Amino acid sequence: ARPDFPPYQHRLAATQTNLALHLKDTGRPAAAADASRAALAVFERLAAAHPAVPEYRETLAQAHYNLGVLLSEIGRPDEAEPAYRE
Repeated sequence: ARPDFPPYQHRLAATQTNLALHLKDTGRPAAAADASRAALAVFERLAAAHPAVPEYRETLAQAHYNLGVLLSEIGRPDEAEPAYRE
């Protein structure tokens, strides 16, 4: 498999999102935020490189929302607001 293959990248970012949830649930909020931001970066690249693929834009929007929720839940509302706006 080629690591730059878009479906692989999409799955990688989804896995990073799941990792973020696990890290939050196991009491590692800073690591969870890092994993969530890493996923967001991949989703941003995919949506920018493939604007005709609605799924990539949808998961990008969901990643922004997920980051906002995570940051709110871990007591960082000032950082959550920009994520929600995106």
